[in-house]
Amino acid sequence: NVQTAAVTLVGLASALTGNVLTPLEEMHKHLERRHEREKAALRHMEQQEMAAAAALEESARWKERATGELQEQVRDQDDKGKSKRSLLRLLKPAFAKTEDRLQHAANVQTAAVEELACRMDQVAEKRASRDKGAQTHLGSLQAVQGTRARLLK
Repeated sequence: NVQTAAVTLVGLASALTGNVLTPLEEMHKHLERRHEREKAALRHMEQQEMAAAAALEESARWKERATGELQEQVRDQDDKGKSKRSLLRLLKPAFAKTEDRLQHAANVQTAAVEELACRMDQVAEKRASRDKGAQTHLGSLQAVQGTRARLLK
């Protein structure tokens, strides 16, 4: 009788191992690999977001420098215009140089503003991508409970 119980228990243990433990171990290995892949992808997305944010900061500094240069050129032109109110000054090369410097400063500032807007879009895109990846990862973690319950049925 004891021997029969032992044989039955060994058979039950074998059945549990084959029907329950092995699938649970396989699920665990699969989920562990997926978890590592998703974590690596999230780290990569975070690095991309940080790089985009750093580029955005640099663009903001460039825009501030360009705006300062433009304001300086406008002041210079206003100062020169107030000191010489004749039509002859319009014909002088110095006036043309001042106009060229002002136009160049305006072009640089426009380019800086456009780059800043582009960088802002990139940061928003990277942040949205990272958020989506985090949501996907969270969904994967939440699905573990359901998968485990199905295996145990």
